Amino acid sequence: MPSLYVLNLTQNSLTGEIPREITRLPALISDKSSTDMGHLVLPFLYDNLQYNRLSNLPCSLKLGNNSLSGRIPTEIGQLKLLQRLELRNNKLRGCIPEQLSNLTNMEKLDMSGNDLTGEILESLTKLHFLSAFSVADNDLEGEILKGGQFETFGIGAFEGNPKLCGEVIHKSCGGGVINRPRPEEERDGGSRSFWYDIQFPLGLGYFVGLVAFTVVALFKN
Repeated sequence: MPSLYVLNLTQNSLTGEIPREITRLPALISDKSSTDMGHLVLPFLYDNLQYNRLSNLPCSLKLGNNSLSGRIPTEIGQLKLLQRLELRNNKLRGCIPEQLSNLTNMEKLDMSGNDLTGEILESLTKLHFLSAFSVADNDLEGEILKGGQFETFGIGAFEGNPKLCGEVIHKSCGGGVINRPRPEEERDGGSRSFWYDIQFPLGLGYFVGLVAFTVVALFKN
């Protein structure tokens, strides 16, 4: 299948390991391969989006919501044109392969809901086009990456990994909890102002004086 550059097998009952043959799809390895799909009727829908040109269709490998097991094949790093890789909700185990950092065109990488272990590789910060990322609900450990696109991902991308730590999930790598300042403290640079410290006792003194004056006036009457 030299022209195949979109493969969607999501939500089936697939079992076993990810076949190595998938990592040899020519249209995902080199843009010199033939991708003549002139027989398709345009426009058409894909992922609930309408496409008027085939050249705009993202190169995708979607294997989520199955029962695939084993390790993520290192050969997947050969698919240099791949833009979306979805492996969520399977039974994949082992470490995240270093070769994923070769997928420099990657825009969406979802490995959530598996049994992955080890650390999130620092080399993944090289994926400068990455706009969506999730490793939630695995068994990963260590500090969550900083820098690159990882500065844009929220807590939802990492939750469900008790051994992970880092500022984004408010958990110190020393075992404590990172306390975030309250909004009013953030505006003050994390501390109360001088005027706050003196206004409170002044206001309290004024109130006590007013009550005392009222009581004295009542007794005189």
